[in-house]
Amino acid sequence: PAHAAQQGPVLDIEKTHTGDFVRGQEGEYTITVTNTGEGATNGGLITVTENVPAGLELVQMTGGPGSGWMCGGNSCVSQVVYGPGEPLPVISVIVNVLPDAPDNVINEATVSGGGSPPDADQDPTVITGEVAEPDLSITKTHAGNFTQGNITLQLTPPALAFEATATREQGGVFQVVATGDIPETGTKS
Repeated sequence: PAHAAQQGPVLDIEKTHTGDFVRGQEGEYTITVTNTGEGATNGGLITVTENVPAGLELVQMTGGPGSGWMCGGNSCVSQVVYGPGEPLPVISVIVNVLPDAPDNVINEATVSGGGSPPDADQDPTVITGEVAEPDLSITKTHAGNFTQGNITLQLTPPALAFEATATREQGGVFQVVATGDIPETGTKS
């Protein structure tokens, strides 16, 4: 975003990426900050903050060797003085695109400090690829012989534990009642 020219420093931030991001893979954003003001930054702390939206997971932010950026978590800081019209070194943001990421996200980054008014930029991002479905399996076992009446099955797939009780009704139809840690939503055939 552009600011009107002013006497002091004005840090403008731009966030970009190339192409669509794919579920289950990494994506990369580039953050560019430029001093578009008429004065140099004041040597105070300049902070760039990455605001990762739901569906993306921050892997790392880096400013590259010798860039003057010190990065950790979702931010990078610098105390280097930047003159008028001078771009700050580029920051790379690597994210994991989660398997259940929505089709569209808006990623935002902000810059503040150095004597400049704060600024923000948003980068709309298209997410492609199949939405991952859980891979479930069920193993059913029994011990002993079945007898007419109630039948209890113990179902123990990985990460699920519940018991289903099947009761034979007239005509050979079974009624199944499941109890225990049953997933709230989602089915897989």
